[in-house]
Amino acid sequence: MRAIFCGSFDPVTEGHLDIIKRAARAYETLIVNVGNNSDKKALFPVEERVSLIKEAIKDLPERERILVISDGCMTVDVAMAYDANVLIRGIRPGTDDMANEKNLLVMNQYLAKIRGFKLETKFYHSDDVFMASVSSTAVKKLFELHQYIAAARCVPANVHEAMCEVYLRKLWLTLFKKESDANCHWKDLVKAYHGRPYHNLSHIAYMLNMLQIYLSQNTNCTDFSNYKELILAIFMHDYVYNTDHGDNSSITKTEVNDNGRMPLPYSNEMASAGVIFDMRNDLDDTISVELARGLVMATTHSGDRLNNDYALIADLDLSIFGTFEKRVWKNYNTAIRKEYAVYPDEVYIPERKKVLEKFADSKQIFHTSFFYNRFEEQAHRNLNFELSNL
Repeated sequence: MRAIFCGSFDPVTEGHLDIIKRAARAYETLIVNVGNNSDKKALFPVEERVSLIKEAIKDLPERERILVISDGCMTVDVAMAYDANVLIRGIRPGTDDMANEKNLLVMNQYLAKIRGFKLETKFYHSDDVFMASVSSTAVKKLFELHQYIAAARCVPANVHEAMCEVYLRKLWLTLFKKESDANCHWKDLVKAYHGRPYHNLSHIAYMLNMLQIYLSQNTNCTDFSNYKELILAIFMHDYVYNTDHGDNSSITKTEVNDNGRMPLPYSNEMASAGVIFDMRNDLDDTISVELARGLVMATTHSGDRLNNDYALIADLDLSIFGTFEKRVWKNYNTAIRKEYAVYPDEVYIPERKKVLEKFADSKQIFHTSFFYNRFEEQAHRNLNFELSNL
């Protein structure tokens, strides 16, 4: 039996994905139909929404049983065209969803009867209290409020990255004299970060969200004179990131670089700072290029004790170490491993241990009192947990 799940999916959420996975296991084929809601202005065009869903489900065991389409006809006509006799609907407990859906159920059954076929409705809801409250509208609201970390819980990683590309651009525009120049550099920045599982725009958004929290809790920062330099440095600090090492088969345990270390991917802060210098003539005249470049270099985490804005950006860069969510910590480490996928475990694990041990063995990971007091102990717990599992 075939089932069909229709919606605007603008964007597709983890709640949608949960329904898709469960329905795909229950039916021979699940058709996911992406449509337009004429009452709302879409964040993504239909074609991109289709692509985002396909990317989000590509690794699901049920992938071969899921067909993602975009058909603007009436639901009953699409269902009949694809020989689907079950209409999948998601409902959120504690809302008016069920009452509204019951009215739709009756009408869809009647419309199907006119066409000479049966169409039953199957309702799905989540037992997860958090996920039951998630909607596409709520996710967009979180982005509007700059709550990028919370939004990451609500949508697949590729969707979060796509939304960051939409929502972070406005902040980027404030750093330049002309919008045309800003847009040109934005395209280059998006291209530079594209395709990375961790060091991407979502990482930038995480830092920006933590900066917002930091500033909201520090009244002495209300007149933050170096704000634009810090924002620029956050955007640029991983601009140049070397993740490839050619053919995987050529990597061996004994291969080392000039410093006697395995050539794992790394962020080239010096090169990233150089890109800031190259764009200096286009930047807002109030921005200190040298300060922005210096802030980028602070994210090398060389072990030196830092202060002022240099300490702050270093802490923002490592702020995920202090997460209290096991899911976030697991996703972080999984993304890092994917980023270094060209390396076999015998190369990756020893080198990853060296990196984590450097921080785990340090007496103080975070430089600022704000991050130290709130996240230092948890950071050590997370690091030690990961080291014990490598």
